[in-house]
Amino acid sequence: MPRQAPYLLRWSPQAQKYELLDQGCSQSGDQTLEYSDLLHKLVDISSFAFYSYTGAHFTARKENIQRNGPYWYAYRSSQGRTSKRYLGRTADLSIGHLENIAESFLSPADTPITSNGHMVDKPITASQHSQQAPSGQDQLLLDTKLRPPRLPLELVERPRLFKRLDSWSAYKLTLLIAPAGSGKTTLATSWLAQNDFLSEAAWVSLDMNDNDPARFWRYVLRACQGWHSLPEPYILPLNLPSPQTGIPARPFEELLIPFLNEVAQRSQHRLLVLEDYHVITEARIHETLDFLFANLPETLHILLLTRTEPPFSLTRLRSRGEISSIYASDLRFSPEETAAFLQPVIPASPSTELLATLDTHLEGWAAGLRLLALSLQGHKAQAQIEHILTTFRGNHRSIRDYFVSEVLQAQPKLLQDFLLHTSILARLNVPLCLAVTGQQESASLLESIARANLFLEALDGTGEWYRYHALFAEAMQHEARLRLGEDELRTLYQRASHWFAEYGLLTEGIEAAFKAKDSELAARLIEQYIEAMHVQEFREFHTLRRWLTQLPEKTRQSSPQLCLSYAVTLIFGRDEQEEPDPFLVEQLETLLQLAEEGWHIRKDLPHLGQVFAFRALFSYQQGKREQSVSWARQALAWLPATEPLWRGMSLVVLGIEALQTGRLNETRQFIAEVGKCWQVLHSLHILDSITLFTGMICYETGELRQAAHQFEQLSHKRTILEDGPVALAAHLGLAQVLYEKNDLDGVQRELQAFSALAQNFPMVPQDFFQPLVELLMARLEHAQGETNQAIERLANTLAQVHSTPEGLPLYFYHETRSWLVQLFLSQGDIATAHYWFQFTPHPDTCATATSSEPYLLPAPGEIAIQEHPSESMQASPDMLVLVREQSVLLMARLHLAQDECEAALHLLNIQLSAAQQAGRGRHALQIKLLLAQVYAAHKQLPQAHQTLLEALKQGHIEGYQRTFLDEGEKLVPLLRDILPHLHIQPLRNYARQLIQAFSQHDASQSIVVTPVFEPLYEPLTSQEQRVLRLLATGRSNPEIARELIVSVNTIRSQVQSIYRKLQVNNRHAASELARKLHLL
Repeated sequence: MPRQAPYLLRWSPQAQKYELLDQGCSQSGDQTLEYSDLLHKLVDISSFAFYSYTGAHFTARKENIQRNGPYWYAYRSSQGRTSKRYLGRTADLSIGHLENIAESFLSPADTPITSNGHMVDKPITASQHSQQAPSGQDQLLLDTKLRPPRLPLELVERPRLFKRLDSWSAYKLTLLIAPAGSGKTTLATSWLAQNDFLSEAAWVSLDMNDNDPARFWRYVLRACQGWHSLPEPYILPLNLPSPQTGIPARPFEELLIPFLNEVAQRSQHRLLVLEDYHVITEARIHETLDFLFANLPETLHILLLTRTEPPFSLTRLRSRGEISSIYASDLRFSPEETAAFLQPVIPASPSTELLATLDTHLEGWAAGLRLLALSLQGHKAQAQIEHILTTFRGNHRSIRDYFVSEVLQAQPKLLQDFLLHTSILARLNVPLCLAVTGQQESASLLESIARANLFLEALDGTGEWYRYHALFAEAMQHEARLRLGEDELRTLYQRASHWFAEYGLLTEGIEAAFKAKDSELAARLIEQYIEAMHVQEFREFHTLRRWLTQLPEKTRQSSPQLCLSYAVTLIFGRDEQEEPDPFLVEQLETLLQLAEEGWHIRKDLPHLGQVFAFRALFSYQQGKREQSVSWARQALAWLPATEPLWRGMSLVVLGIEALQTGRLNETRQFIAEVGKCWQVLHSLHILDSITLFTGMICYETGELRQAAHQFEQLSHKRTILEDGPVALAAHLGLAQVLYEKNDLDGVQRELQAFSALAQNFPMVPQDFFQPLVELLMARLEHAQGETNQAIERLANTLAQVHSTPEGLPLYFYHETRSWLVQLFLSQGDIATAHYWFQFTPHPDTCATATSSEPYLLPAPGEIAIQEHPSESMQASPDMLVLVREQSVLLMARLHLAQDECEAALHLLNIQLSAAQQAGRGRHALQIKLLLAQVYAAHKQLPQAHQTLLEALKQGHIEGYQRTFLDEGEKLVPLLRDILPHLHIQPLRNYARQLIQAFSQHDASQSIVVTPVFEPLYEPLTSQEQRVLRLLATGRSNPEIARELIVSVNTIRSQVQSIYRKLQVNNRHAASELARKLHLL
């Protein structure tokens, strides 16, 4: 090879563009060419050097290895060895492609050239041709599935069908339902090409491997990526099961909502084409597609190509006239279209009688016409042509026999063998065919098949990837079994599997290994898949679980990697609707034990750390808290910093345990470490959740400014690129912060923003957010002097504990109960306050939090509050400490209200020390304010003043106001007493500001308390009266809920309360009685 290529294509920093230089010219500066001249030059030159803008370089050489024309290859020598890459044809040499190849030489995967120069050329896969740089799972998405097949050269115009397809934007769904060979794909592709829709329509060619719901929707969203310029990390985050956080999968329906909302905001109509939907058998995919049709924006339309009626319900769409259906009878070629189809292969147009005969025999079947055209090739005599036209029987029943007898056997022996051997391949190219068949003439054979129109379809514009027509492939596969035998077929699949694995197409390699019935090969490739992908990049647990289940148990158990991976998929690969397995825990323990033993023998501490990290997370969910914490710490000791996923998993366990026990300072540190792990893994979706959780922790630690900062980062996320549900929670978190700062207008603003945004996410469980919304609205009402309404709202919220099966999350239950008790105490109603203090929900109706609710995060085995809170705090050491501390504060308030100051002081002093040490700043401030009042009531004014001073210092730093104001007027004398002794001006101004705020707040408004029980016609609350008025107008519960901005469950509870008070059992009776009693 010459030492220097005659031309140099390089990046010019001065010109900020690529330039082509003639290195053989002494005045190269005068020979600089624009890149637009490159393709013209490459026709005449045989090599050039390429230097990318990053400095990566290689030499490109044109080689005539195959008879069908020259190909370009890239060479680079380093440290005494030469590596080679396949570039493709001249038309393939785009700048982006050359840059990707240059960068690939920097990886350790270089292919050395042996001493005799022999090697198997590695083709560049479709994903490598992409201008983007996909990573992780996205490398496993085949770009050829996202483009329509290339159209044949000879096409028949079918205007009558094009006209029907032209109305696509008037329907949600257009169905093309017809048997194989009816021309569905050709019709759709030619129609798109004629209307220039190829750049706008999203296309997905489906196959059997797409029965993994995650893979299916990743392909769909990748196909739609061009509509929104969607960045790669957001192709399909879906918040799929996260091994690091232990968060279960959110329903796919919920995860599609941001995508649907994004499309709905666009005015341009879009078309999504799903080809071969009949291969989809997974019920979960049918269900999510049914949801998609039910919530399809007006600007999004689906074109479905399938052999059979889709299994999801189409009744609603049909009843609304939102479906356009094209069936096999519509796709049949008319006599005129048949004549046009045959025109290129026969010299004269057939007579009307012959066309009628053909129509009778073929029934306008497109595949039959293709077979007929193939039969007519080479025949020129009119008598021969008429004989073929008269006797041809290309119907569905004889198609397989015809493919074999008339198509296959008519080919040379070499081509027959090639067709049979390659029929097993779903997609094929020259190097793959060479590896499977051993045919050195694979390139010319493929081109011969394409030229002969032997049912071979090009999948890309370069002619690199092909597929056989489905009917033809099925016939060839059937014949291959008869001629070659099962053993030979297994050998072919093994060769294909090895080729796929060699070029990084591990998914295809694994599937081929299973078809070869080679479980050892499949196991090795699955291990390579796991090592290459890492668990944090898994998106298709369903597929991985299917693979591992197919392996013989002995093979699976011999590999510690497969044992651990199988355990992971048993947890994260489960469908949300799947029945629980009673033997799951035992099976997991066995798998983890086998993995531990295997890696212990190898003394592989990092992998042992993975086992212990997963065991820690799973065991914590099972209630084995002490053991799981021990395992998490051991995992961190073994795991290197290069394993952020597994370290993050262990840190999550330690963070939850710290939160459970109220150690908020440690919780904050652990969560920060988890965030660093996810930053390394580039998981923006999880980072948003961590930001939200950090804001909630800061709120509890009393760091209002930091909490507001975290919430504000998230409060504007509402598009497909962002996490709307996180934004919902952020609005409520920000509302809590603003309430503490006494910014009541700000609270209303955030509640309104929450309500508006919630309309975009109907699948997000509003009942989870509703208790906090109700609590915020009650606080707002109290702050505005409407304490009676606040009490009604809080009492109605607690009533849901008995009236709804979901109940309330435990944390919200205690927050609501605490405020209700405080409001009654502020009015001097100690008896009612004591009643609500002892009010205990039934264990079955007080919902415990789950790991998917990170703000609650109760330990497993959390039990309900006992009848007496003091007993509960002793009986339930695992209860969230924040909840237990809340009960202590309530108990101290009751002691103070009953002049039991010693008891209150005993409780508060112990609790204050614990709260301050653990970083529970919000509770510490509340305890200080309560302590100051207890000291004052106990005539210990110096201690009262000192404690209030400490509270002022803490509150001033973060701008607290409502925590002071909500304590009531009893604080005002203490504030006035301490004011002259405040010598630091900012603190003095802060105290004055609080006194002024007290004077503006009417805390003495009387409250009419509804008795717990009343006889017949118990008075309705104002909220119930509003519900009754709307109910009497005939509105449904959901309509009433939207009107009053509450949940449907709340309305359902209030309607039942109205029925009970009026002693009726239906809406009509309630409405009639309300009119008689003048309640409307």
